[in-house]
Amino acid sequence: MKKVFFIILFMVGILNADLFKDGVNAYNNGNKEKAFELWETSCYDGNSLGCNNLGFLYDEGKGVKKDKKKAIKYYSKACSDGFANGCNSLGFMYLNGNGVAQDKNNAINFYSKACDVDDAGSCGFLGSMYINDTDVNQDFQKAVHFYTKACDIGDVGSCNNLGLLYDNGTGVLEDKQKAIKLYSKACEGDNADGCYNLGILYQAGNYTSIIKQKSLELYLKSCHIGNADACNNVGGTYKRGSVVKKDYEKALKYFVSACEGGSVFGCYNLGVMYHKGEGVLQNKQDAIKAYNKACQGGDSSSCDNLELIN
Repeated sequence: MKKVFFIILFMVGILNADLFKDGVNAYNNGNKEKAFELWETSCYDGNSLGCNNLGFLYDEGKGVKKDKKKAIKYYSKACSDGFANGCNSLGFMYLNGNGVAQDKNNAINFYSKACDVDDAGSCGFLGSMYINDTDVNQDFQKAVHFYTKACDIGDVGSCNNLGLLYDNGTGVLEDKQKAIKLYSKACEGDNADGCYNLGILYQAGNYTSIIKQKSLELYLKSCHIGNADACNNVGGTYKRGSVVKKDYEKALKYFVSACEGGSVFGCYNLGVMYHKGEGVLQNKQDAIKAYNKACQGGDSSSCDNLELIN
């Protein structure tokens, strides 16, 4: 009798999984209403993924009328079954007062549940909350705990954030070697900030010229994956000619990229090159544009240079 019962349960599990997958296919094919029907059946048959996706449909109003309270109901069911995405979604809703009264303590509770089942994003977000959220009591020990877990799971952004704490001795004893390991892990995972911060350590430390050359490689990688300040540092390296041959043309190229990417220092350095005619024809109008952008970004030197030009 037990054997037959197990077979029946196994068959139901297969059918339930098929319903969920069919819902995914329907959603991807643009049939949101059909996806809703399939995920609803899947959810009531005990599939937490179906419940979570049902919550998403109510949350976004896709294939069904938007209803935040129903979204919370289905996210809660998914979370109760141990599905991390459901807990994460509930955390987001309580954090932002989305369909429910804003309650950051409840948000932390649900993000913690998601983190407990190894949701790296939730762990990393908790780390940031305990440092940056003014409505939450600052707790560096908890931040280190959550960043460490997130980094171990594979969230490279958290590896970088944890590296910053060890680099600056914030909430932990300063440990440059540990910071280097964490930045390296972040950079290997293509985290632009990790590459940039590792480059700064290599450039500033008492290292050999070979290691300082490595800082340029790190800045280049960081620049190419989106860190505008890294582009500025590449430009500065070529302008100084410290670890590479001086090259104003390349310096100008990277200062342009840095300024366009939002680096205040990149705009200042670009303004200087146009102002002095370094590697480019002197052009006061272009210098004014660059200085003005940097000045608006809070760089007092650029503001002073604007006054000098005027």
